[in-house]
Amino acid sequence: MLRRTARTYWRRCANLVGRSDVSFHAGRLDTARLKLASRGKLGRVSLLSDEPRAICREAQEARVFPGAVVWLARDREVAAYFASGMTAYDAEYSVPARLATLYDIASLSKLFTMTAWLIAAREANVSALAPLARFLPAFASTPLQNVTVRDLLRHNSGLVFAVQQLADVPADEWNARIAAAPPGSAPGTKVQYSCTNYYLLARVLETVSGQPLRRFVEERLIAPLKLRNT
Repeated sequence: MLRRTARTYWRRCANLVGRSDVSFHAGRLDTARLKLASRGKLGRVSLLSDEPRAICREAQEARVFPGAVVWLARDREVAAYFASGMTAYDAEYSVPARLATLYDIASLSKLFTMTAWLIAAREANVSALAPLARFLPAFASTPLQNVTVRDLLRHNSGLVFAVQQLADVPADEWNARIAAAPPGSAPGTKVQYSCTNYYLLARVLETVSGQPLRRFVEERLIAPLKLRNT
């Protein structure tokens, strides 16, 4: 329900750039233009400085999200660029959102892990149908021995053990703890979203590539794409 509600607010903002009464100031996206956009000086000020901000305030008052950095654009033309609200609800560390605020992307990091795996698997000629136990021996001779890499990718491995439970456990014991946990369903039969799937996918990636996940992602994704703030 929360995601659907948040999506509704963002859709309302996005729809603004498709309205016929919106004028855009064409030009290259440089620092000066971003400053103008943040002050509502691009496009029609009455619409682009007030309406998106009003939508954000409405969402924040409804506690859909505490704050945001909003960028509205069509093609290469900026309609609005501003920060709104706070970084968290009722927390000591909450501060006003700013244009330079960096947000924890949380489970969006799974996209990086998945993409990195696909690159490493292609280069090593490894199939997604390969069993998990081939890369992580702790899973051999366990109810999870038939889990495949594809099952991890698709969240239908049957794993229900939450990796967050291992916060106080030494890292070298994590695989054994997960392997010893009973599955919630047979592999490939039921979708059950779990961060544990992508934790294990990251470990498989490291085995296949011979590099730590952080270094592989940095060298093969972050640096080539010039994601300087990621």
